[in-house]
Amino acid sequence: MTTRICLPTKIKQSSVMLAFLLFVLMFIFDLAYVLVAALGDTLGTSNGIVLFNLVQFDTIILVTLIFIQIIIALIIVVRWHNDYWIYEKNKLTHFYGFTGKREIEYLLKNVISITYEQSIFGRIFDYGDVMINDYFTKKVIIISGASSPVDLVRQLEIDIKRLPEEEEKK
Repeated sequence: MTTRICLPTKIKQSSVMLAFLLFVLMFIFDLAYVLVAALGDTLGTSNGIVLFNLVQFDTIILVTLIFIQIIIALIIVVRWHNDYWIYEKNKLTHFYGFTGKREIEYLLKNVISITYEQSIFGRIFDYGDVMINDYFTKKVIIISGASSPVDLVRQLEIDIKRLPEEEEKK
């Protein structure tokens, strides 16, 4: 059963995508620490190179990796939070940017076709990519990792079919 999307609405990348990115980040940095520790074992420095009679070399590497991991995680979360679409009756507006807000507006009257793609995980967690072919700009507009892409595509198709009728009424 298709649910009606109330307009205007905010379209964001799925929170499952954010969780996946943060998980991958954690995995990469954990792997990096294990490799550094293994390298220390191989070089015979794992028993501890003590710096300034305070901390071991492994501890400095661990703290550095954790600090870098936290900074990258904050960048990922801020970019995810600031990247969204506003869907109104006759247009889509993409807002994005890390420090400042930028926006691009796409008119729905110029749309040729709308499709979506979902991976196996996308079907399980209900997210996917929505592709919109724009006649005027000759571009494919991609809403990446959108929640409920099937409902979004159906609603976009309904609204695009109604655009000529509404213009005639005016």
